[in-house]
Amino acid sequence: MKNDDAAKKVVLDTNSLIYSVKYHVDLRDQITYLLGRSEILVPQCVIDELKGLSTGNIDARTAMGIVQRFMVVKSQGKGDVCVFNTAIENNAYVVTNDRNLAMKLHENGLRCLMFTARKTLAYWNFSSSR
Repeated sequence: MKNDDAAKKVVLDTNSLIYSVKYHVDLRDQITYLLGRSEILVPQCVIDELKGLSTGNIDARTAMGIVQRFMVVKSQGKGDVCVFNTAIENNAYVVTNDRNLAMKLHENGLRCLMFTARKTLAYWNFSSSR
């Protein structure tokens, strides 16, 4: 097997999971379309955040069911710091709609996927978002 054929790791953040529920986006299909074989990771901090949001947000509650389809990984910290650290530890792509997180990822040599206006995932283009 060539190294290019190795599964790419992808970290999901909280807003990507909620967005996928709200707009009926199949994250696994979208990620596979862009990256090929992938291992999708959900940091424990994302699950904790979804739990907190799920009492008042039906999309967060539904997202709690979706995360069971992916690999849950131990994480440290909260929010963007946790997602960033998980991405660094796994040399992973990150799916997010958070521009500040996307900038931080870019500045540290990590790749980011974001949702387009057509509700599909695309590589985040740093130069076009300035």
